[in-house]
Amino acid sequence: MQGPYPHVLIIGAGLGGPALAQMLRKRGISFEIFERDAGPNSRFQGWSLGTHNLIHKHLIPNMPDDMPSTEVLDHLYPVDLPLQFAWYNADDASRRWGIQDEGTRDHFRANRLRLRDWLTHGYDVQWNKKAIKVEETNDHVTVYFEDGTSAIGDLLVGADGARSITSVPVLKYVTDKYHEDRPPLQAVFGNYKVTGDDLLQQLNIAHSAYTVSSTEDDKRSFFAAIDHMDQDGKTAHCFWSLYWEDLHPGEPYWTQSATAQDLLEFVQKQTASFDPSLRLPIEKTTVDGIVLPPLSFHEVELQGSDLKPGRITCIGDAAHSMMPTRGQGGVSALHDAVDLAKAIAKIRDTGAKGKELEKIMAEYHEVMQGRALEAIHGARMNYKLGAEHRRVWTLAIKELPKDDIHEIKLLR
Repeated sequence: MQGPYPHVLIIGAGLGGPALAQMLRKRGISFEIFERDAGPNSRFQGWSLGTHNLIHKHLIPNMPDDMPSTEVLDHLYPVDLPLQFAWYNADDASRRWGIQDEGTRDHFRANRLRLRDWLTHGYDVQWNKKAIKVEETNDHVTVYFEDGTSAIGDLLVGADGARSITSVPVLKYVTDKYHEDRPPLQAVFGNYKVTGDDLLQQLNIAHSAYTVSSTEDDKRSFFAAIDHMDQDGKTAHCFWSLYWEDLHPGEPYWTQSATAQDLLEFVQKQTASFDPSLRLPIEKTTVDGIVLPPLSFHEVELQGSDLKPGRITCIGDAAHSMMPTRGQGGVSALHDAVDLAKAIAKIRDTGAKGKELEKIMAEYHEVMQGRALEAIHGARMNYKLGAEHRRVWTLAIKELPKDDIHEIKLLR
């Protein structure tokens, strides 16, 4: 190939791909990024996600100096409240455990769409590019798209998610040990809005998100969170999910063919014994708010040595899917981007090719998959533990005093 070395092809513009692109932009490394969606708003991108302290501690130091402020990424913006994540036992809302940002604003949940807009600042995404084939030779890699076009680069990064057309072929290309598991977990998801006194009640339960753990043996777990606030701070757009153990994972499950009305009635019944103050999300959900079909979960667990080091690699769910019960899937993808950007910079600085390139990529795989395995196993363990014993964002939680919020205050 002619031009600067290496030229990087990134397949997928969710979170991990754009984060990697920004870090390459900072380092002056040539790249192109492709996304199968027709445009940035053509498909639902998912709900808010916990960023731990990742953005300020790890992302910003590796980002270009022209990045916009992170203030608007906060799911509570423009409301002046810190992140707060709480756990309750289903039959007792008088006690709660959790975590709360102590005024630094380093820990917050980010609205996913705003975060992706932030991560794609300053460069162009090539939309409507559905990858269908990848080829590698001794000196370059080629990706072919459904529209008949192709792109040639020195490196290719699959960042297109766990269930995409691209990620599974790319991951299979770099390992012969690919195996996907269905964890023993089923779920129903819903969306709702709150305003006025209902909004105050939501914020007093927890500013950001809360989980209700069943005291019975069926391992039911209910999660509710704010996705984003309206610009006037008067309305919160929220979502919830009800999880329970699936005794026959991998077999067809009734929820996949159920109607929205069936699913809503099921959730109403399953949460009927919860403390009434914790049932606000269900009471505010209409049939139109039920997500159809319900999301399903997948696990991909690989050792770093399982991945073939070379010109093709993966980040995020394309390499390591996990249960959502610890909130580390998106964060893992962003961590991957940080580490892979450093590896690519090393390839650029040393001009590494052949065995030297493979050595650098093998080191990245070991770091990426070691971190991912810890997150995968932690998510499984979190699902099994009671509220007071869980960990979130690698932090042990503590008992939180009750809030008494009477009015909405906006950031100045």
